[in-house]
Amino acid sequence: MQKKLIKTKQLHTKGDHILAVRKHVWYILSQSYLDTAIDISDIIYMGNELAKSNLSISQIRDIDRYEVLPVLKYNLISPAGVWTDFDKEWLFKECHKMYTKRNHWSHRLKTGTYNFFFYKHFRKKFWTRLEEHIH
Repeated sequence: MQKKLIKTKQLHTKGDHILAVRKHVWYILSQSYLDTAIDISDIIYMGNELAKSNLSISQIRDIDRYEVLPVLKYNLISPAGVWTDFDKEWLFKECHKMYTKRNHWSHRLKTGTYNFFFYKHFRKKFWTRLEEHIH
């Protein structure tokens, strides 16, 4: 019985760590969806912060595609988009919903459509610059 408790606690702790890392990545990536200009100092900051996650560029890009973009995509095209900061509680709740759906075929289909449009027109330049600064 005690071994089960220890294993459950370890899994819970590991799950908490994974979620904490994801929350940080969600928040940092959300900054690129604000209705503000992103300069090189912002890119360097984001690259350094994302590097702390110990995730690969591919994993971070997937988090952006399947968890952040579906939540924040409309801020990229809104004439009066959010420009100061997204509410963290709301952001984490919505990104977590996308995280739980990320491997479902219908979510992949929808996000594939979003990515076709938004990546080409809004995200490609950001990712080209960011990849140079994730160390």
